[in-house]
Amino acid sequence: MIPEECCLISLLCQNQGTGIEQNVKIDLSFDSGAIVNHEINMSERMMCIGGGTAGAWDASFVIKDLLPGEMQAAMVGAKDKPFKIEGWSQNSSRKVDVFCFDVVFGDFETQPREDSPYANE
Repeated sequence: MIPEECCLISLLCQNQGTGIEQNVKIDLSFDSGAIVNHEINMSERMMCIGGGTAGAWDASFVIKDLLPGEMQAAMVGAKDKPFKIEGWSQNSSRKVDVFCFDVVFGDFETQPREDSPYANE
């Protein structure tokens, strides 16, 4: 059960290339202390290296190596506030594409980000 005025943010990283991606980093940040907690889903190679605890403004996750086709995931519980996600990979020396979708709770309908109240954040 998700408390009112809170949300779950699912962070899922997949290597869609043919080589091993090394030191993939995902940063989630808010403008205030919005994070309630986090959970890494069935992974021994994904770690939270900063934040991610009650009252934190951010959470940083790192995946040491991500095999071709492999996925790693984490969930972050937070207050329902605008947030920013950035990803980076050591192998490509570039930012990783991030796709965001807002979820409207109640009837559990998804809402495209462009129609979201946070579309311009």
